[in-house]
Amino acid sequence: MAIFDFVEKKLDYKYYATDPYYPKRYYNDSDLSEAEVEFRRIVWEFKDGLNYDFIAEALSEGIDEITEIANIDEWTLCCIPASTALKTQIKFKNFCDEFCKITHINNGFGYISNREDLKAQNLEWNSINLVAELNFSKKLNGRKVLLFDDIIARGETFLQIAEHLKRIGVTEVVGMMIGKTTYKRT
Repeated sequence: MAIFDFVEKKLDYKYYATDPYYPKRYYNDSDLSEAEVEFRRIVWEFKDGLNYDFIAEALSEGIDEITEIANIDEWTLCCIPASTALKTQIKFKNFCDEFCKITHINNGFGYISNREDLKAQNLEWNSINLVAELNFSKKLNGRKVLLFDDIIARGETFLQIAEHLKRIGVTEVVGMMIGKTTYKRT
């Protein structure tokens, strides 16, 4: 896994991702290299609550690049919630604990949460006001937030949440993702 091959901006918000992620619905294993198939497997396992320690260790190696650290204690790690509280717990809780233990960034697991579990048909994020579906902790006011998700596709969810965080008093938002959905192979 490469450290942050993708450094991109969505409006005024930088986000970092390690490797291209090729969705199964567009690419069969036979279309990809062994490394690309392996990376996809790593992401799937992470979504199932596995290999969080490997991912935490790998992503922590690039933390200086992401945060341009002056004062690490100003940063809080938050996750973009999955569709349900249980899925959010499975995907992110152990990762947050491990990543924050390694980096000494404040652990904000649960600072962004769903008001209620979303049904699968509601997961077209661009068709709903996502921010209205979430709770945001007042503890984020005046903080810098490292906003984490496993995969970034178009970045609309990241952008909606980043914009809201700024409106509620977060001083800086930077995204960190494991992979970036890619539809064209180079």
